[in-house]
Amino acid sequence: MRQTRSTRWWIVGGLALVELLVCVGIVLALWTARAGLGRLRLFYVADTHVEETLEEVFVVDGPAVLDLDADFSDVTVTGSEGDEVEVVARLSLWGTDEADARRQVDVQMSQEGNRIVVRVLLPESIYALVTDTRGSRVDFEVRVPFETALKLVTSSGDVTVRDTAGAMQLDTSFGSIQVEDVSGTLDAQSSSGDVTVAGVSDGGALKAETEFGQLVLRDIDADSLDTHSGSGDVELEGITLAGALDVETNFGGVTVRDVSADHLSARSRSGGILAEEVTLDGALDLEAEFGDVAVRGTDAAAYRLSSGSGSLTLDGCGGPLDLQAEFGDIEVTDATEAELALNTNSGGVYFSGSLSAEGEHRVESGFGDVHLLLPADAAFDLDADTEFGSIETDFAVTMTEFDANHIVGQVNGGGPLLWVHTNSGGITLERMAGGSN
Repeated sequence: MRQTRSTRWWIVGGLALVELLVCVGIVLALWTARAGLGRLRLFYVADTHVEETLEEVFVVDGPAVLDLDADFSDVTVTGSEGDEVEVVARLSLWGTDEADARRQVDVQMSQEGNRIVVRVLLPESIYALVTDTRGSRVDFEVRVPFETALKLVTSSGDVTVRDTAGAMQLDTSFGSIQVEDVSGTLDAQSSSGDVTVAGVSDGGALKAETEFGQLVLRDIDADSLDTHSGSGDVELEGITLAGALDVETNFGGVTVRDVSADHLSARSRSGGILAEEVTLDGALDLEAEFGDVAVRGTDAAAYRLSSGSGSLTLDGCGGPLDLQAEFGDIEVTDATEAELALNTNSGGVYFSGSLSAEGEHRVESGFGDVHLLLPADAAFDLDADTEFGSIETDFAVTMTEFDANHIVGQVNGGGPLLWVHTNSGGITLERMAGGSN
């Protein structure tokens, strides 16, 4: 019994020692936090507002660089003649009193040769049990010589650039980007906000990207353009490029109008794609996982259209046509000298136009009808079959094999192979009025 009581006292003493050590640790942690992490206050009520304007002018003797990095700031940059960089910072500050409000931000501006550096430093964090705070911020209006290169970064604010001709790197975490009447290279990125670029002449490589927002680009003459939206529509109009146009959105539609480029590649994981009045030296490549794809008034060396769930529509085209749909109809109209590779797992296929005399043509539907409208003088070797359906043709076929569901033979003396197949549907070959289209 004595041994048991002694053991208990040792346990109680040990627990008391542990509690003492924990208390000492808490005191040390609070003291360290107070010294190293910021200011500890029971109450912090920021109810005093102070507005202030800071202005600086920097003289440069050659192409300048503006390097501005500021949190919680709208930034507007405008190009102008002359050799001066004029920076106007408008401060909106909140604190417990005027002195505390002025401590909320520290605006630092400096010049290193022809490089102008602007930084906004924030104070130590304030930890309080009861708080009433309003956000302090600094907004910038900057005027620069036309040829100035720009590196503008803000974590929460809008970025606007007008009338400049230098390289641009624009980045905002939560805000929009707007670029107007510029030239040079451009890299514009917003984590959450719209990106609008209007009026680019003599542009270089352009890149516009947003994770959550809309992309609108129009009236652009540049070397190349790469656009991406994680969640938002992409609209392009009046684009002339020496190189490639690459467009991508995860959740949104793509609209491309009045575009001239080497080639065009567009992707949408959830949304439709529309291309109108597009002229390409190379190929047109459009892919929608869930959405319709439509092309009108477009001239390209080759066409590749695909949709996981949606229809494919192509009007006015020629050359190689590679159209693949999982669940949707395929419609091709007013084609000239087309080389066909048309396939849908579930949907109908309609084609009107003339066929290329080279290569072979393959048209297939898993579940749907196939209707081909061809010139009366079209010459080809025909191989048409259907598992569950009928075959009807206006053409005289010199048959080498025939039954109700399968026809093999030559039309107008034969030519390239036209292979047509459907598992469940009818096949119709119709003659156009007149000769070749």
